[in-house]
Formats: sequence, structure tokens, C-alpha cells
Amino acid sequence: MPNTTRELMVHRTKLLKKEFEQIAQIYAIGFYLRHKLIEDALGNTNYHFWTTTGEYFVKIFETENVKSIAYENLIHAKLKSKFPVPELLKTSDKKECIILQEKLVVVMKKLNGKHIRDLNKSQIVNLAQIIAKMHKKLATLKIKGREDLESATEFCLWMPKNNEKLNAQISKLTNKIRKLKLASLPKQIIHADLHATNILFKNDKISGILDWGDAHKDYRAYDIATTLTMFFVRDSINQEAITLFMRNYTKINPLSSTEKRAILVFMQKRLLEIIGWHMYQQEHFPEKSAELKETVKKVWMRYNLLKSAKTSMQPVN
Repeated sequence: MPNTTRELMVHRTKLLKKEFEQIAQIYAIGFYLRHKLIEDALGNTNYHFWTTTGEYFVKIFETENVKSIAYENLIHAKLKSKFPVPELLKTSDKKECIILQEKLVVVMKKLNGKHIRDLNKSQIVNLAQIIAKMHKKLATLKIKGREDLESATEFCLWMPKNNEKLNAQISKLTNKIRKLKLASLPKQIIHADLHATNILFKNDKISGILDWGDAHKDYRAYDIATTLTMFFVRDSINQEAITLFMRNYTKINPLSSTEKRAILVFMQKRLLEIIGWHMYQQEHFPEKSAELKETVKKVWMRYNLLKSAKTSMQPVN
């Protein structure tokens, strides 16, 4: 989801065949075959792009600037030797982005794998281990930038202001967040959007960690909370999966009791953010209004379920 201060996208940038032919030539990746808009991406405009040399991913940044893209590229560069992150292709003159229709555009080689929503035990274990190791590596990075991104303790500026039900829950949760011992929570660079659409699996192993557009320095607990919420909170809370994840994560990256309590609070915050995000999008994508309303309804159910449940972050042996 987009951050606090950047303007949210209200339209998609439409590229024509001739522009994809131009991209293929600039990046020397063969000849144009076809392209397809990725419909589910509402933050930036994304395309699958096929050429005679393979399949690629084209991302058009609707609001990002060069410095923000450079920040993301540095993270990729630091992680790529040990983790399956996208690698930006360079043009013949060594540039990592080009400009089309006054927008910044990057091209990446497509990573192989599948997006899996319902994980088996082997996949849960691997997810926990890879994220724990990745967090340890990210904690060592001293990359400056993206200070404008929201803190995990704050709600985004684009959250709807005229919904009483949502505002009431935001107020209550904000008070919960204030009571956390924030000074003792580790802060580092985090991905900030770890969910099924951004993670690929192949043979029960993670083969791709995608879309680092929200990465910034923030609380590690928020990254864990996002993962647990997006994978294991649905029509019911999969406590068995949460326990399995936490057991394998903490073997590599131990967590304090304070951090575990914060994870529970941040899980609730993540669900409220999803509700607000989909409400906002209803105004700008009327053709998706029915689908977005149905998602809001489902997420409210999950939020109420999580709020009333006695979910445990303890990694039972």
C-alpha cells in the first residue's frame, strides 16, 4: 500500500505497442512479442512484457522520484547475492530507469515461481526462515532515504476521514500503539508489504521477494505483523500456522516479549489500513467498486475476529 505523503494513483499509464518496442530496443532484450496490464496493481502501473529473449516485468512509477528508486535499487544490490529479489536491468548506457510519458519506468527480469495464499507447513517454515535471515541482513544496512514514508505507529493521510466506524477503531488502536514500549522496539529497514502477491514459491521454497516500493526504516515488528496478517488471518485465525512461523523465525532472530505484543497490535493496524485503502480506491476505480466493497466487508470481519481472539505469538516447542 502507498505511504503517507505521496499522492495515490488515480489512473493507470497506458503504454502502446510502439512504446514496448522502444523499451525492448533501449534495454537490448530482443523483439516485442506481447504485453499485458497487471490489473490488481493499483499503486503503480505494472505490465508483464514478453520478448524474444524472455518474460519481463515493466513498472511505471506514478509518483516515485529518482532518489526513491535509487534507494530501492541499493536494497536489491545488497540482498541479491543471498535472497531472491528482483534485479533491475540496465540500458545500453548503464541507466536503471527511463522516462516514458513523463513517468519513470524500470524493467526487471521476471522471477519464476507461484503466488501461494494457502501455505503448507514446509512453505511456512521456509517463509519464516527467509524473512528472519533477511531481517538480520537488512538490520546491517545503512541506506538513507524515504524518510517521508509513514511510521508503523501512524495511520496514512489517505485514510478516509468521513467513516465513523473506521475512525472510532483508528482512535482506539492509536491509544493501544501509544501504550507500547516503542523505544525498546528494534527499528531497521523493512519491506513493509510482505504478502502473497509479493512472494513467489517454487518447490516449497521462496523464489522471489517482490515490490520493494514501500521499503523504509521502521519497526521490525510491523513487517512480521504484515506477514502474519496477510497469510494467516482469513475466515479464521490459523494459530497453528502462526505458532509454526514464530517458532522458526525466533530460532534465527529472537524477539522480546514487548516486540511480540507489538506484533499483535500492528496486525490489527494492518487490517484497518487495508480497509481504508480499499475504501479510498472505491472513489477512484468505480469499475471495481463492487469488488472493493466486498473486500472491505471481509476485512472488517477479520479485524473483529482478530480483535476478540486470544492470538498467541509464543513459539511453542
